[in-house]
Amino acid sequence: MSAEPLAPATPWRTATGAVVRPRLTGRGHPPAAAIAVIGYYLSLLGIPLAAFLAVDIAVGEIAHRRATTPAT
Repeated sequence: MSAEPLAPATPWRTATGAVVRPRLTGRGHPPAAAIAVIGYYLSLLGIPLAAFLAVDIAVGEIAHRRATTPAT
């Protein structure tokens, strides 16, 4: 299974004489659906992280208060 090589993008001149490269269309840009799916799942990864941090901070605060409470 061999991939077809891209045609070389050779520069060409416009009507004003500027040298430009032809635009490669359809390659190098991920589809919008793929970006949407990745964004959806990355946001779902943040929910467990936020929950873990909330529990960790609460447990650490409780342990800190128990350790610094003066003995009677």
